[in-house]
Amino acid sequence: MTLFPGGAPCPCGRKGCFEQYVSGTALRRRIEEAGLPYKPEELFTAEDPKAKQVIKEFTYDLAVVISSLQAAFDMEVVVIGGGVSEAADYWFDDLQEQLKPMLLNPIDVKVAELKNEAGMYGAAQLVL
Repeated sequence: MTLFPGGAPCPCGRKGCFEQYVSGTALRRRIEEAGLPYKPEELFTAEDPKAKQVIKEFTYDLAVVISSLQAAFDMEVVVIGGGVSEAADYWFDDLQEQLKPMLLNPIDVKVAELKNEAGMYGAAQLVL
């Protein structure tokens, strides 16, 4: 799904896909573009105003993605997994605030219990 037409190149061959803005890889790129000296896991505890801006932009973009998916699929629940879910304690409240004015109806946003390991468990389950 495109978030920013003509945006960052994506491995799928298109540009501006939401994966390029709301993933762990996206955070690494955003940190580098902002000229910050942090690793993604350090970003969330940094007191640097530029770091806080990167987080705010990340949560805003994630809110746009969730609200767009809700408009298309009328979802009641969204589960966020992957690497960024490991740091949800630091950005989840900001995401909730960003989402409020964007949603058509209330939606339950959760962090995946298995966090970044969900794909591994899913693949193992398929094998079994």
